[in-house]
Amino acid sequence: MFGFLVGILLTLIALVVVSGLNTDIPFFAQVNNNLPTFQAIGSLAVAASALVAFFLYRQNLKRHEHDDKYKASETILIETIKILERSYEIFTDSGVNLSPPRNDRLLWLTAARMVTRFNKLRSKLTEDEHFEIIDEHEEYWRFQFYKLLDENKLNFTKTYFNPSGRPYAGDCVARNSMAVIFSFARWKEEADDPMYEVDDKLLFAKGALPIDQTGAIAFVEDYKKYWDEVEELRRNLKTES
Repeated sequence: MFGFLVGILLTLIALVVVSGLNTDIPFFAQVNNNLPTFQAIGSLAVAASALVAFFLYRQNLKRHEHDDKYKASETILIETIKILERSYEIFTDSGVNLSPPRNDRLLWLTAARMVTRFNKLRSKLTEDEHFEIIDEHEEYWRFQFYKLLDENKLNFTKTYFNPSGRPYAGDCVARNSMAVIFSFARWKEEADDPMYEVDDKLLFAKGALPIDQTGAIAFVEDYKKYWDEVEELRRNLKTES
């Protein structure tokens, strides 16, 4: 569009110049007589070209701003994922101490600090797809922490958290670190659960359970009303096909 307007403007300029040099030719004489009109058209073309140029500049600027914003969010996403991985790695000594993790005050504090930094970095993401990606990673590591804490509930005795038996001793596990780690391992009530969207009856009706999974089939069949609905769905699907 911008090039088209510039082309018109250059054509008008050339036409006016040639007309001024060739007034003896009827066509150019006519052009010369209507010079104010062509000048007005030229002025409009200049104004239109300026508007188009400004519009293109703004569009280009917005595109660059979006690209910069996306890249910044992507950089934060990568670091946020790494922090979650490191927090579990530190808490378990790279998987060496799982039953239980060491009751080391600094270890618990370091892992808790990383989880806290994860939450702060997560809030700086700007792109919807980056939030979706981090949600999946967060859910994975949340389950890893939950599983670890749940498997060690018998190991997490009062003595584990307070070896010396003195509540304010320096060897106690910090209470705020406990709060952060145990809180992170809990399911977030406000989180969207993708399982709510699952039509399990339809999946079973389509043959989700292989015939050799006899135990699983027997278990689901115990829910008679539920299984009757599955069977009805299966018959309807066969009729439709």
